[in-house]
Amino acid sequence: MPLIQEADTQRLTLPTSLPGIDEGEWVEVSTLYTAGIRRRALKRALTVSTSAGPSGFNADVDTMGYRQALLEEIIKAWSDPSPVTPANIERLHPEVQDWLAEQYDGLQSVRSEPEKKEPSANSSPPSEPDTIPSPMTSHTSASSAGSESVG
Repeated sequence: MPLIQEADTQRLTLPTSLPGIDEGEWVEVSTLYTAGIRRRALKRALTVSTSAGPSGFNADVDTMGYRQALLEEIIKAWSDPSPVTPANIERLHPEVQDWLAEQYDGLQSVRSEPEKKEPSANSSPPSEPDTIPSPMTSHTSASSAGSESVG
C-alpha cells in the first residue's frame, strides 16, 4: 500500500430498519482516515484550558462534537435531495449517525493481505496506541504534563 493514498468513496446502503429510512437510500463516505481528517475533527472538539493541577492544563474532548465533525469530513454524498451540509448532517437521526459511524469504523479496520503479515525487519517498532484509536471511538477528557498543539 502506498504511503500517500488517493481518497476514494464507498456507497453504503442504509438499512430500512433505521428510523426514517426508505428502501434504496444510501450515503457515500470517504474510505480513508487521514491525519488531516483527525486533526480537523479534534480541533473542533477539543477544549484546552489551564489548571492549577500538576499537569498545568486540562484537555476536554466533546465526543459528540468530534463525531459530528468527523461525519462532516467523511460524508461526501447521499440519496436525499437535500445537499450534504453540516446542518443537514446534524439533522440526521442519531441512530443513522450511529450506524454510519459503525460502518466507517469497519471500513478502517479492513486490512489487505500484505498489511496483515508480520512487520518487516525494516519497519518501525510498535508504538503506543493513539489517544483516539479509531475514528469514531469516544473519549471524554485527557490531561498531560506535556504540550501538544492541535491545529
